[in-house]
Amino acid sequence: MINAIFLKHELEIGEIENLTPGTNAVFRINDKVIKIFAPIESGYSTDDDYFIELSALKHANDVRITAPLLVCTGSIDDRYLFRYIIMDFIHGQDAEHKLELYNTIQKSNFAHKLNKITEKLNAKVTQSKIPLFDLNSCLESSRWGEFSDSFCKDRNAFIRSKTFSDFVYTHGDLTGENMIIDDNDDIYIIDFADSRIAPHYYEWPPIIFALFGCNPTMMEAYFGDFHNDEFYKMVTLSLVIHEFGSNILQQICALEGISLHTITDISYLKALLIKSIESGKMKVR
Repeated sequence: MINAIFLKHELEIGEIENLTPGTNAVFRINDKVIKIFAPIESGYSTDDDYFIELSALKHANDVRITAPLLVCTGSIDDRYLFRYIIMDFIHGQDAEHKLELYNTIQKSNFAHKLNKITEKLNAKVTQSKIPLFDLNSCLESSRWGEFSDSFCKDRNAFIRSKTFSDFVYTHGDLTGENMIIDDNDDIYIIDFADSRIAPHYYEWPPIIFALFGCNPTMMEAYFGDFHNDEFYKMVTLSLVIHEFGSNILQQICALEGISLHTITDISYLKALLIKSIESGKMKVR
């Protein structure tokens, strides 16, 4: 099927190599990457993923950030309908492993570069298939069901008390696995399937806890002086509205050795986040 797709687009056929596994199939052929989206008969509904990733990748190319260049897209009917995206292959190493080799100066430079990338990325987007942050869906999310009733009620009240505006494009999952660093230390953003149109701080939880691991050098290079109450209010809000916020918080609790039900309200959560971030070493996966 891959050979047929490449012939259709007059691309050079070569050895097919497996790349990062996931719900969708991703392969490298020469200097190209093809991402094939599972058909509906597989039990996965991936049409939304396809259109989200396509819109987001086009946005990334439009604002000229370092991301894979979109080569072509389409679908092929091979008994089942398979949609696909073909991009340029990025030579490098994922940031998760590259950062482990970096010294303090290199980590600071990395975070500073990422700040410049997200400044471009977090721009207004019109006429796209990227989902808009939806307040009702956020409030009704079942992902927070493992936390105490008192916390869930306070979370909802806290979110309802806020005004959400200035929506921009957000990648939504800026972790070390979703960045490639090349030999020139340039950062390439990949995997746009979790993109959202949301407040810019929606971007923060994966960056702080999964990518930086609260490392103070990277935190300061990206956020500037973050040791203030206003910053921690924003971090708290960003976590409780993020699609993966409950998962991140569960991991924080596990690393801190506390029960989920210990968190009774937003004030407790904020204090926990301050403690975790100020420790300089709270890393989730």
